[in-house]
Amino acid sequence: VQQMATGRWALDLHDDDIYWCTADPGWVTGTSYGMLAPWTNGVTQLIYEGGFGASRWYEQIQKHKVTVWYTAPTAIRMLMKAGEKVPERFNLSSLRYMCSVGEPLNPEAVVWGDDVFGMPFHDNWWQTETGAIMCANYPSMEVRPGSMGRPIPGVQLAIVDEDFNEVPDGEDGSLVVKPGWPSMFHGYWNNAEMYNSRFRKGWYITGDTARKDSDGYFWFVGRADDVINTAGHLVGPFEV
Repeated sequence: VQQMATGRWALDLHDDDIYWCTADPGWVTGTSYGMLAPWTNGVTQLIYEGGFGASRWYEQIQKHKVTVWYTAPTAIRMLMKAGEKVPERFNLSSLRYMCSVGEPLNPEAVVWGDDVFGMPFHDNWWQTETGAIMCANYPSMEVRPGSMGRPIPGVQLAIVDEDFNEVPDGEDGSLVVKPGWPSMFHGYWNNAEMYNSRFRKGWYITGDTARKDSDGYFWFVGRADDVINTAGHLVGPFEV
C-alpha cells in the first residue's frame, strides 16, 4: 500500500510510463521501488542487468524511451564526471521526471540535472526501516537544491533535541518519525534490544540529523553517530 501510494505521489508514476529504477533488486530500493511500486501502479519498468557506464545508461533511456528515472546520488555524480558532451549524443527527450535516493544529493547535482536534462532531480528520503518514502520533493513543488523535500501525506516528521522537544526552524537536531505507516519495520533479526532502543516518547528515532526550514522543507545533515568535532562544533561529513 505505502509503495503504491508513494510511487504515485513522490515518483509521479502513471500507467503509461516507462520507468527505470537503477537500484540492485537485492537492496530495499530495488524491492520497494524496483518492483512493488511499479507493479502496484501498473507501470512498465526497465530491468537492466549491465554495469554502470554513462553511455550505456543513456543508451537505455534512449532505446526504451524511459519517462521516469529513479537513481542514486553517487550515480548522478559519476554521470557528471563523464561530462555534458556524453548525453548530447543521445535522444533523451522521453524523460519527464527524475528522482534520487540513497544518500544526500548535493545542490550542484540538482542544478546539473536542470542544465543537462532540462529538469532537476527530485531527491527524497527514507530508510530500510521505513520501507517506503517518507519525505520527498513532489512533482508540483519547487525543488530547493540540497533539500529532501516535505513529508509524505499522513507521515509526521520532526526535528528534536536530546529531551525530544522540537527545535526551532533552522536548527539541527535528531530526525524522528511518528510510527504507524503500513510499510514500517517490525524488528531487527534476533535483536529486540536494538529495535526497542529506536523508539522513545512515541517517535521512531531514525539516527539521522537534519533541520527544517520555515517552509517545511527538511534538510539532511548527517548520521547522528557520524560527525566531526572541529573547533568545538559538530559537523556532518555531508556539510564538509
